[in-house]
Amino acid sequence: SDLPGMLPLPDEEGGFAAAEDEDGGGQAAGSPLRQLAPLPPLAPPVLHVFPVEEEVIVPDALIARFGHEKIDLSAGDFFNDLGRNFPRDDSNRVNNNEELIARVNLYTFSAPTWSKCRAIGYTMCSFGVYYYRKVRVVPAGHFGHYVSMQRHMLCLPGRHALMSDEEHWEADVRMDEKANLKREIGIKTILVVAENHLAGAFRVSGQKNLAAEEKASGDGDFVLLSQGRHVLDSSSYRDIVISKLDKDLIQLGPLAVLYIKEGFLGGAYERTTGTYRIFQPGPPYLLHEKDYEKITMQERKLEGFKLGPVQFITVREGQMGGAYQKATGLYELLPPGNTYQLHEKDYDCIELKSRSDLFKLGPYTFMTVQANYLAGAYKLKGGEFILFPPGQTYQLNDNEFKEPERVARDRHVVTCGPITFLTLQEGALMGAYRTKDGKFQEFETKEDGTAHFELHASDYHGLTVVNKYSKTVQEFGPNRIVTIPEGFVGVFEREGRIEIKDPGFYRVTAEYSVNENIPLQLNSERFEDKTFRTKDSLRMSKDVAIVWRIQDPLMTAKWPGTYGDLRDEFRTKAMSGLVKLLRCYTRAELLPTRQDVLVLKVMDSFSEAAPQDVEAEIKAAQINKVVVVVAVDVAVAVVVAIAAAAVDAVVAVVVVVIAAAAVDAVVVVVVVVIGVVGVVVVVVVVVVVVVVAVVVVVVAAVVVVVVFVVAVVVVVDVVVVVFVLYLCCLCACCCCCGCCCCCCCCCCCRCCCCCRRGGRRRHYCCC
Repeated sequence: SDLPGMLPLPDEEGGFAAAEDEDGGGQAAGSPLRQLAPLPPLAPPVLHVFPVEEEVIVPDALIARFGHEKIDLSAGDFFNDLGRNFPRDDSNRVNNNEELIARVNLYTFSAPTWSKCRAIGYTMCSFGVYYYRKVRVVPAGHFGHYVSMQRHMLCLPGRHALMSDEEHWEADVRMDEKANLKREIGIKTILVVAENHLAGAFRVSGQKNLAAEEKASGDGDFVLLSQGRHVLDSSSYRDIVISKLDKDLIQLGPLAVLYIKEGFLGGAYERTTGTYRIFQPGPPYLLHEKDYEKITMQERKLEGFKLGPVQFITVREGQMGGAYQKATGLYELLPPGNTYQLHEKDYDCIELKSRSDLFKLGPYTFMTVQANYLAGAYKLKGGEFILFPPGQTYQLNDNEFKEPERVARDRHVVTCGPITFLTLQEGALMGAYRTKDGKFQEFETKEDGTAHFELHASDYHGLTVVNKYSKTVQEFGPNRIVTIPEGFVGVFEREGRIEIKDPGFYRVTAEYSVNENIPLQLNSERFEDKTFRTKDSLRMSKDVAIVWRIQDPLMTAKWPGTYGDLRDEFRTKAMSGLVKLLRCYTRAELLPTRQDVLVLKVMDSFSEAAPQDVEAEIKAAQINKVVVVVAVDVAVAVVVAIAAAAVDAVVAVVVVVIAAAAVDAVVVVVVVVIGVVGVVVVVVVVVVVVVVAVVVVVVAAVVVVVVFVVAVVVVVDVVVVVFVLYLCCLCACCCCCGCCCCCCCCCCCRCCCCCRRGGRRRHYCCC
């Protein structure tokens, strides 16, 4: 405390005593330090908050609601015009044919009266002929159609006469045509709106028979025509259309009729707001093209569907969906159990995945840590590795955690992140280097029987797991371990000195080098097909088996090479020595033959028997040899004779067969030639007969034709002569009677000749 810049000595209470100066102050003279304040208490350890998956709350606007539109009967029909109140025009509907004809024949002008007067005058001058020309009978089921002063008009079935020279008849019109519901009669249109049909037209200014509220609707409005028959004037209506309601989407002029059934949804863009509107099933919608565009309809499907810019996604059990919000960039999770509608202006990257124990959805990784599993992840902030307890499902955000790791704890050594979970194994040695002091630590069972260790990468490194009883040399930290089996001896070398070790387990330090073990078992070497030359220069082969073992391991260890080199050297020297030994013997000494054995036996017998006995045996052997030779010659002669006889028999049979075949071939050729000649003769005869028959038929046909032509000419001449004579008689009668001809009317085409002869009147109708 007396030295400047040094801390004061601690007092008895563990604090630092301040040296008082002469004035009794609390600071020592010349000391820049004051009494140190007590250290603040350590902060409690921060407990980790694990990112366990929680219940997701989805905005209600994203949940799709499916319902059914109700029918609004205020318009008098079953169409839903979404409050537009499209005008319905029934002012031109007729209930019967009389009203229809009255509507068609209704014009603002009429024919002049003097045209009827002219027609009456024409009738009187023609004595009724003009009238009869203007008369027509209209059949049932038709309307009579005529034109009067450019006015197309109709009349009911029956007999009608047009008493005006400005009127003429046109083709009749059927009252009802199923294939043609729209018929034009001049400027009038007869429109038949049948059941399950819808019709409409644009109004044109100039219509006078409308109510005040209908006139206020304005010119050019598209009006709907209800079921029934309508008579429309082209001066009041244009672009008249009719369509059958047999499709889901029908275009009727500027209107689109959208029929949405259950299980379907419709939609369209609103022109006034630019938003997309979704239509639920219900009565048919009437959508005007000035209000809506891009009208579509889609079937609802479980796997999802898109309606315009809206994507419908159904998240089933065992699935999870999600999408990014364009406005905030956040990810919206979609739990199962609902159908969600996501507008493409608000959401992007829509995904739907099946749940599993490990899956990724957007920026989230969902991981379920099961029992007997290890899982963890590094935090982006701080880099700390967090282990997740089993039995939970964790939701990891990419903004907070790196890619998680999960491993099954089914081995003795399991690594999860920087932590290695070690379980001791029987028959294995496990150890690692400590980071704090660099020493190698072998892990053994603790006093409480625990055989589990958790090694952090910051505390341990270089984990080594080796088999304790392996026959090969293994590095175990700074030590070497090896197990020498029975039948071998170990060779250890330390500082250049060789040590022979008996079988067993050894753990030695790094100053030892462990060489290859030396086997002490009996070894069997076999040499097969080894060739050599005998003393008498004959080539022979041999098979040799040699049994050997190592007697002195230390001498073997000092051999300048490996055990394999030693064995090869032994094989070479053993083979060369054996060959040198065998070259000292002849072939007969090494391998005597049967003849050699017999000769030796005979020589032995000669040495023991009398000379006359030997000569008798030799003669008997010669006689036996002659008998055998004669028997062999006789057998060969018999076989040759039998073979010659067999060959002669075969040759005779072959010659007979060939001769018979040749005779048969000649006979067949002769028969074929005779048959061909006969066929040719028959064909020639048939051709001649056919030609003669054809010539006869042709001549007969020509004769018949000539006779028929002559008969026809004669008959025609007779008929002409008779007709000429008849005409001459008629002309003579008319000329002598002095008849007078009076033409009453050219239009009626009647010409009467009155002849008086003998007080009698005769009428001849010439026209």
